[in-house]
Amino acid sequence: MIFNVILSPEARRIMDIYFENYQGTQNNNDMSKRAFNYSRIIKFLSNFDAHIDDCYISDNKNYLDIDNICRVEFAKEYHNILIENITFFNNPFAWQT
Repeated sequence: MIFNVILSPEARRIMDIYFENYQGTQNNNDMSKRAFNYSRIIKFLSNFDAHIDDCYISDNKNYLDIDNICRVEFAKEYHNILIENITFFNNPFAWQT
């Protein structure tokens, strides 16, 4: 089954912030790692049907872990997958606080 994957406004905001708010100086930063992770996330989501067996349910919510990068929370309705939230395993935003 092929799914249409849709990012909610919140998930899109999280991805934008993740990619844009890199750590470090202009010449020494983690942008290449974030770009790689970003591309892995997009690849996973664009091939969601290949990973459907890796999904799990906790507290009546659907989840998929993407490598050691993040966990996505999603809702499934027919052929549509709505990505509701994205939680990174290593909080990339901790340095901003």
